[in-house]
Amino acid sequence: MAKCALTKCCCFDLHSGTLGCLIYVMISTLIAAALALVDLVDMNSSTFKISGSFPAEFRIHINDVMEHLDRAIVVCHLLIFLIAILTFVVSQNEDTKLNVCALLFFTIVMSLYILFEFAMNMYFFTWMNHNIFILPYICFLWIFWIVRTIVNILVVVVAHSRIIDLKFQKKYDLLNMPGVNHSLTAASELSCSMRSVAGQQAIRAMSSQRLYASRQSLQQSSRSLNRSNVSLNRGAVNF
Repeated sequence: MAKCALTKCCCFDLHSGTLGCLIYVMISTLIAAALALVDLVDMNSSTFKISGSFPAEFRIHINDVMEHLDRAIVVCHLLIFLIAILTFVVSQNEDTKLNVCALLFFTIVMSLYILFEFAMNMYFFTWMNHNIFILPYICFLWIFWIVRTIVNILVVVVAHSRIIDLKFQKKYDLLNMPGVNHSLTAASELSCSMRSVAGQQAIRAMSSQRLYASRQSLQQSSRSLNRSNVSLNRGAVNF
């Protein structure tokens, strides 16, 4: 009964969710890097102009600063892209300790990346001032950055939750538990179920059943031992 309640408990699969977040990071960073490269081309080309953007010739006095910012942002995007790929590959491995180290490194770097991108974009959009809502391309960049920042924070939360999930699996050795079939997804689902309210109640019920069964077995062993002692005593008397 308790086992049924434990296996039927619905939860968010953190393993699949983490892989999905990593795929999102790969795609979003490539798009962001492409947009920064387009801005670099716009500043350094006399023929290519972005429709709906602030004319590069009107910000020529800060073009050097903007160009350095764009280059730094492109490098950061590509760095996070490579780290996300590495973490994705490591996440397929069943080594819990390796997974925790990779995700912890990704979480720290991703947090620093969010802060760095926030600072860079605050400078850019503060300089643009009211043109953000006048020029369609700049407005698109602003909305894209806001949405990415929110989702990136959620990615960090999911990655941190996955680290806690992996530590819980390591503590109870869920990956090698009978019935899990050595599956990372199954172990994650079982871990999430065990840490939920219904899962905790099921675990307590299972523990109570095991304790009761142990007591019954101990009592039966005591009775058998007493019978053996009685038989030995009778044999000694007869002898």
